[in-house]
Amino acid sequence: MEKYETLVVIDPALEDAKKEAAIERVKEVISSEGTVETVDVWGLRKLAYPIQKKNEGYYALILFEAEPTLPFELDRRLKISDDFMRHIIVRRDENQTEIKRPAAAPVDTTPVYEAKAPVEAEEETEEFEEVEAEAAVEAVEEAEAVEEVAEAAEEAVQVEETVEEAVEETEEAVEAE
Repeated sequence: MEKYETLVVIDPALEDAKKEAAIERVKEVISSEGTVETVDVWGLRKLAYPIQKKNEGYYALILFEAEPTLPFELDRRLKISDDFMRHIIVRRDENQTEIKRPAAAPVDTTPVYEAKAPVEAEEETEEFEEVEAEAAVEAVEEAEAVEEVAEAAEEAVQVEETVEEAVEETEEAVEAE
């Protein structure tokens, strides 16, 4: 028999009884062809990235011994079930005897906004004003370019009307002859 561990992430929206039932189902599958050594329920933890639009998951680590065919069956059943958001099954080193639970993520205590020294604030204000002035100059230049295009379009329309009038006069002159 080989030693394995599986880490399952259960949907946190499930009721506590259903979460425990999901863990029991995994233990039953393992018990069919192996033995469960330990079950370590880590509980609700923040996910590294959203899964199924959820930011948290209910974690459980299960250490077990089984025949090499069992992980395939366990993987198949975990994929079928909607209760499990993610899972992984790994063969353990034979020397590994203890579970090393990861520490909870440290809480960031730095303030969201730190007050800046007056000199820094003045420098940032000057930089902002320079950028704002440059943006205003660019906006004026763009407006002037748009006006020039509009004027050119008006001139083109006037030329077109003049050409149409000339064509009509020529047609009338030809018909009159």
